Amino acid sequence: MKILAVCDVFGPNCNGTMVAQNNFIASMRKRGHQVKILCADQSYKGQPDMYICPNLKLGLLDDYVKKEGVTLGYPKKGIIASSMEGIDVVHIFQPLFLGVRACKIAYDRGLAITAGFHTQAENVSVQIKMMNNEFVNSSLYKYFWSSLYRYCNCIHYPTQFVRNIFERSMGLKTNGYVISNGVLPVFKKNMNAIRPKEWEGKYIIVFTGRLSGEKNQTLLMNAVKLSKHQDRIQLVLAGDGPLKEKLVAMGASFINKPYISFFSRPDLIDLLSIADLYVHPALVDLESISCLEAISCGVLPLLSNSPKTAVGEYSRDPHCLFQYDSAQNLADHIDWFIEHPKKSEEIKRLYANFQDNYDYEKCMDRMEAMLRDAIDMNARGVKKPVDYSKEELEAIRLKD
Repeated sequence: MKILAVCDVFGPNCNGTMVAQNNFIASMRKRGHQVKILCADQSYKGQPDMYICPNLKLGLLDDYVKKEGVTLGYPKKGIIASSMEGIDVVHIFQPLFLGVRACKIAYDRGLAITAGFHTQAENVSVQIKMMNNEFVNSSLYKYFWSSLYRYCNCIHYPTQFVRNIFERSMGLKTNGYVISNGVLPVFKKNMNAIRPKEWEGKYIIVFTGRLSGEKNQTLLMNAVKLSKHQDRIQLVLAGDGPLKEKLVAMGASFINKPYISFFSRPDLIDLLSIADLYVHPALVDLESISCLEAISCGVLPLLSNSPKTAVGEYSRDPHCLFQYDSAQNLADHIDWFIEHPKKSEEIKRLYANFQDNYDYEKCMDRMEAMLRDAIDMNARGVKKPVDYSKEELEAIRLKD
């Protein structure tokens, strides 16, 4: 297949979407498919199969967007059109400026189109301090649908959780494929990993991922402060993001100052291999590959029960779920695990084969099959959702 990957945000693995798209591109190329990339990362200009649009200028918002670690693209029609020459299927990762424009051009050209659902409405609304405003979130989902997903032959949902949210919000069934982004086989416990001397005798609690509001690391830090065993706990926040300075300042008064830094993949695997507890306090998360990676490395998980995150589905024992909006409840759970080491080991054994459900190659097999399905549907003239009449749309509406 000849695939065009449209990436509004492209670059190193600094968030879940980038991890997913980089893994997808690498896997499809490894399987012998040609993958072109349409993005706005100027550092890739001139490289083979890279089509680079100019950066989008947002005026007063430029500094804010840069702080978020994002470079958005100006969707230049000529560059987008060139990227689609000879393409069999266009796969879009985000419902942003570049993805939306590329979708419209691909649709007009009669190309097969697929898109990944990697963005919850709350990922956007949190930026304007309206994460819990249901009107804003519903409006965002309607925009995602009208601007992108209704044009697609197939939609990739990383979890059934996020598929349910989107379809209920729209009141429509979609031609969706629920496929995990998968966990790379390299994520497994390193039995040779060694604790740093300064952490010997400490109870190591780890979070991995972007340091941002929706990930809710402030709740975790407050919980550690409330713990009866604060003097034993070494907290490690492995990641980077706009809240880093705030979190470092919060940690200044801790008995054991939190270690807050971005980790390379080998170092991250070593960290997870020596950790006692992995805490995922996120308010919003549609899959959380970082959480799946941690569990795959054998660390015991303690997971947020937020109704806007999928991670609660990964719990295999009631002690692994805490109240997402209560630092005291989280502190109580942490204390329970510290005080019950034998029971903790029993719970950890419940996760022995957990990673089998997220086998990377099997997930990529299914992604590859989805792309072929889209090409086949398009060749047979199977209608895309945008082509449905009002009567046909009504016929496929979800029943309450």
